[in-house]
Amino acid sequence: MKFFLVRHAEFQSTARGYEEYEANAKAPLSSYGLIEASVLAKKLQRLGIDKIFYSPFQRTRQTAEIVHRQTGIPSVCMDELREHKIVSPEKTRAAWRKLRQAMEQDHALTAPDSESFNQAGQRLQEVISRLEGSLLNKVCLITHERLIQAWLSLIYPVKPLTRIDTASITLIELTQHGPILRSLNDRPLSFSLFCTRLKRRIYQSCRQKISVIK
Repeated sequence: MKFFLVRHAEFQSTARGYEEYEANAKAPLSSYGLIEASVLAKKLQRLGIDKIFYSPFQRTRQTAEIVHRQTGIPSVCMDELREHKIVSPEKTRAAWRKLRQAMEQDHALTAPDSESFNQAGQRLQEVISRLEGSLLNKVCLITHERLIQAWLSLIYPVKPLTRIDTASITLIELTQHGPILRSLNDRPLSFSLFCTRLKRRIYQSCRQKISVIK
């Protein structure tokens, strides 16, 4: 069985660090994020995904909706795929950042109203274990960077944590010998490719305007 762990497309973040969890839960995709989600949809369709499960946050829901609309792949919201919760007792950006960095170093560390990286990783592991018993062959989980990082750190305890880009795909295959990492942070649309396509569109548009003037 194959699991495609996907981080949501780029979103419009307006919250300060210590307000990130609650405020950003409702943040929509950015203009670039809409393009990322559209390109991601084409990639997932080629991969032959059977079903999509996504986090209830707005950015993951919107990413999943775009994929479903373009591909018809069935999609279901799953609360267990929500973002890894980090809440600093001291309501300052510096305190929130310090807590996050400490948690990234000590994966067992937690705080009031927060969960450790180990707890977040175990939450995703429980989702994978539950779906492993289904008749599905290729499953896509659209979730968040820290949740993917937390699960990977349980399987491959490497520090520092691997960066997971927006709209990227990490492929895990479950075998009789355990999970095997087939690909990591595969981006269907890189920023350089986006710029190249944008330049091409601008160039074509200018040529059309010049042709009309002539």
